[in-house]
This record gives sequence, structure tokens and C-alpha cells, in this order.
Amino acid sequence: MSCGFVLAFYLLAQASAAEAWRTYRNDRFGTTIDYPAFFKPGTPPENGDGLKFKSADGAVFLTFGSYNIDHLNLADLKANVVNDLERGKVITYQTQGSG
Repeated sequence: MSCGFVLAFYLLAQASAAEAWRTYRNDRFGTTIDYPAFFKPGTPPENGDGLKFKSADGAVFLTFGSYNIDHLNLADLKANVVNDLERGKVITYQTQGSG
């Protein structure tokens, strides 16, 4: 059984409630996120895994999906992503929904 996970990590920036928001939909994994409009989407990969967004001040967030071939729970998957961060990168905002 395969399962898609979508993780969104907002690095170095937070949006105020008054900001304009846009919606990104990943057709491959059937997921949707809303993001602050000051982030600009990058070039989508050919495989449709997800997308990288960047703000003018250099803040970055990624949203992506993958098949859970290792049958990891969400906590273990998150730990793997955190362990793979480039040296000096930090996660300054994160959230997890109920789904």
C-alpha cells in the first residue's frame, strides 16, 4: 500500500493574517495548500512531486509528496526530513493538520 505525504516547511518567514493568499494544487498527489502571495513558485519538476516557493527576502518553503514505501509514520518521516536539512538551515514554522 502506498500513501502520499505532503510536508510544507516555511523557512525564515511568517505571514500575517492580513496578507493575500494563493492556492497550490498538486495534481499527482491530490493535495492542496494555501500560501502567502509574497512567495513565488519555482519551476515544477517533470515528475510532479511538488514545488519550491521563495520570497524576495530569501525565505523558502517546499511542498512535496512521495510514496511511503518504508511505511514510516508521520513522526519518523518528519525526523528524516529534519535530519536531511542542509547545514545551517532551520525550520522556523511548522504545522500539522488533523488529516
